[in-house]
Amino acid sequence: MIDIIGIGFVVATLLVYIGIAVKMRAETVEEFYVAGRRVSAIRNGMATAADWMSGASFVSMAGAVALLGYDAGPFLLGWSLSYVLLAMLIAPFLRKYGKYTIPDFFEDRYYSKIARLVAVVMTYVVSLTYLTGQLAAVGVVMSRVFGVEKSIGALIAPLLVLLYSSFGGMKSITWTQVAQYIVLITAYWIPIILVGAMLGLWNPIPHVAYGSVVGEVDKLYKQLNVLEGHTWTEPFVRGIGKGSGELNWLLTTAGLMFGTLGLPHILMRFYTVPDVRQARMSVAWSLLFIGLLYLTAPVYAALASYKILQDLYAAAMPLNGQPIEVVKEALMKEAWVRKWMVTGLVGIKDLNNDGVFQYPKELFVHKDIIVLGLPDMYGLGALVAAFVAVGGLSAALSTADGLILAMTTAATHDFYKTLIKPEATEKEEVRVARIAMV
Repeated sequence: MIDIIGIGFVVATLLVYIGIAVKMRAETVEEFYVAGRRVSAIRNGMATAADWMSGASFVSMAGAVALLGYDAGPFLLGWSLSYVLLAMLIAPFLRKYGKYTIPDFFEDRYYSKIARLVAVVMTYVVSLTYLTGQLAAVGVVMSRVFGVEKSIGALIAPLLVLLYSSFGGMKSITWTQVAQYIVLITAYWIPIILVGAMLGLWNPIPHVAYGSVVGEVDKLYKQLNVLEGHTWTEPFVRGIGKGSGELNWLLTTAGLMFGTLGLPHILMRFYTVPDVRQARMSVAWSLLFIGLLYLTAPVYAALASYKILQDLYAAAMPLNGQPIEVVKEALMKEAWVRKWMVTGLVGIKDLNNDGVFQYPKELFVHKDIIVLGLPDMYGLGALVAAFVAVGGLSAALSTADGLILAMTTAATHDFYKTLIKPEATEKEEVRVARIAMV
C-alpha cells in the first residue's frame, strides 16, 4: 500500500537538500574539492558522521544486533575504534599535506604516476562497491513508502541519487550532509524515546533502562526455542560469516577497524578543515556524532526483538506442521506483520518445497525491518514511520554523495587534469567535474 504521508516527507526532504545544494554551489576548484578549506571541526565532524553512517548503518546496524546478539559486537567496536586510529595516525597528516585528493598523496609519496593511477582505480573499486549498499538501503526505504518489493524500490534509488548529486561540489555536499545528519539522528532517536515512554524505560533515558527488555528477550528465546535453547545475549553462538568463536570475533573487529582507514570518501573530508588541530578535533566530533547512533542500535534491537518474538514467533510456534498458507493467514492478523509481508522482508520460506511449515527455521524476518518497522510494531503512527523512513533515506543519500564526489575528484583532478590535460583552466576543470558527477 502506498504511504501518502511517507511520499510527502520524502519529496519535501529532497527539495530541502536540493535547495541547500544549489545555495551552496561550488564555483572554484578549491570549493569544489575541499570546500575552500573553511569547514569548522564541529561541522566537519557532523558531515563526516553523515558520510560514514550510511544507509547500512541506519537501516541494518540494529538489525545485525537483533540477528546476532553479542556476536554483532565487532560491527560496533571495530568501526568506532577506527576513528581513534584516524585521529592519531591519518587525519592530521593528510591535512598537513594540504593537497586535494588521496591519489595526490600517493603520487608524491612514491614519486610515481602509476601509484596515482592505482589509487584512482582503488577509489572506484571501493566507492562503487559501497555505493551499491546505499542503493539497496534506499530500496528498503522505498519499499516501505510505496509498499512494493525491495528490488523494485531499489530501481528508484539511482534516480534519486542522480537528482540530488548533480549539483556537486564538496562545499554544497558538506552543508547538505550537516542537514542530513540532523534529520537522520533525530529520526533515529524519536521512536526509541516514544517506545521508552510507553514501556516506562526512563533511567533517565531508554539507553540506560532497557536491560529489563533484554532479560525478557532472553526468556522468550528459550521459551520459543528460537536458537536451539540458546539465549539472545549468549556470546559466540551464531558467529560472523562462516566463522565463530573468540578469535573470529577479535579478527573481525580488527578487520573492520583497519578497513575503515582506507575509505576514500571519509579520508577526503580531512582536507576541508583550516588546519591540523581542526582535523583532529573533527575526528573527535565525528566519533561523538556516530556514537549517538551506534549506542542506540542495541536499544532498537532489543525493543524490536521483543515484539517480533511476541507477535510472530509466539503465534507461529503452535502452527508447526500446518500448511504454509494457513500459517501466513494466521500471522497476517497482526497489522505490522501484514504490512511488512508485502515487502518480502517478513514471511515464511518453504525451504524443502513441501508446503508444510517447519518452526522456527522457515520463519523469516529480514534484519532491515528492525529500524524501519519499529514504529509499525509499536503503533507509533504514520508520521513517525514516515520520518524514520526519511532518516534512512538521508543516511543513504549522504554517503552516496560522498562516494560520488570521491569518484568525481579521481576522474577529474587525478586523471583528466593531471594526466590528460594539465593545461586545463580552473573553470574548465570545475565544468568537467560537474559533468563527471552526473
